[in-house]
Amino acid sequence: MSLVLVDGHYYAYRSFYAIANLTNSKGEPTNAAFGFASALFRMAQDLQPKLGAVIFDGGIPKERMETHPEYKANRKETPEALEKQIPLLYEVAQALGWKTIMVEGEEADDVIASYTNATDGNSCIVATNDKDLMVLAARGVRIYQPKSEGYELLGRPEVEAKWGVPPDKVHSRRRPQNGGQMDSRTRNRGGRPGCHRSDQARALPHDPQGVGRDRPTQPQDGGVTDQNSPARSGRAALP
Repeated sequence: MSLVLVDGHYYAYRSFYAIANLTNSKGEPTNAAFGFASALFRMAQDLQPKLGAVIFDGGIPKERMETHPEYKANRKETPEALEKQIPLLYEVAQALGWKTIMVEGEEADDVIASYTNATDGNSCIVATNDKDLMVLAARGVRIYQPKSEGYELLGRPEVEAKWGVPPDKVHSRRRPQNGGQMDSRTRNRGGRPGCHRSDQARALPHDPQGVGRDRPTQPQDGGVTDQNSPARSGRAALP
């Protein structure tokens, strides 16, 4: 089984900032949607997955905000022009045959880690550039990263070659002064020594086959949405 999980949050921002000043006939911004469609279409061609899903942010877990009110205090607000395009991104993904998943009160990377933890990591590919998710390579998950020509899949050896440390140590390599703790400037939250958010994912009680019923191919093939994901019944907390 080839399962591809797309970090919708990352690709939304990537597409928005990569293409500027693109609007439709009504003057509404469409730059993020255009870039998002291009990225998903290319992904389907590159990887030809049997199962695929785009994971969107559903907010920050309430308990995380209660215990760490400063969490992500350094992150800027989502640009209004991007915010307006979020519903369109769902439509774009579904039109290209990708399942869309958004779990209320859960961040995309938490949900991605949950699904990879509930599947055979060796058959799973995650499309992201989020350094916090590089640790998944330690489980056999491969990280998809497009290049100007072609693409690369980062596994354990590639992540270690790129960062100079094993996948489960990438977070400490980012900020060595932190004594091995996971810490992100945008998340604004320290971590536990030797412990990474994605390492703490708990398996969810669901059938991984349900992540994507349709193989992402052409726009006319349609898509299957799943905003009532089984992930709602359990969560892989990544503190």
